[in-house]
Amino acid sequence: MVSNNLIKGIAIGGLIGAGVGMLFAPRSGKETREQIRNSAQEVFEKTKAKYEEAARKLETLKANKKEMFIHKKDRLKMALDAGMEAYKQEALAKKDSACMTGLYGDNSLI
Repeated sequence: MVSNNLIKGIAIGGLIGAGVGMLFAPRSGKETREQIRNSAQEVFEKTKAKYEEAARKLETLKANKKEMFIHKKDRLKMALDAGMEAYKQEALAKKDSACMTGLYGDNSLI
C-alpha cells in the first residue's frame, strides 16, 4: 500500500525541485511565477493520478482476496460435510455389523 507520507514527500520534493530550478532560470518574475504555478499544478495532477491508481489497485486486490476467502471457506465447508457424512456412514455400518454378530462372535443370530 502506498502511504500518504510517501505521496506527500514526492509532491513536496517535486515542487521544491521545480521551484529552485525556475528561480535560477533566466526569465522575468512574472514568467517564473507562471511557470512555477504550472509546474506545481502538473506535479499535483500527476500525484493525484498515482494516488487514485494505487487506491483502485488496492480495492481490486481487496475484492479479489475477499472472493478467494469465500471460495476457500465454501470448499472447507463441503469437505467437512463430506467427512461428517462418511463418519456417519461408517458408524452406521459398524452398528449394523454389531447387530448381525451373535453372542459368540459368529454370524448366527441365536
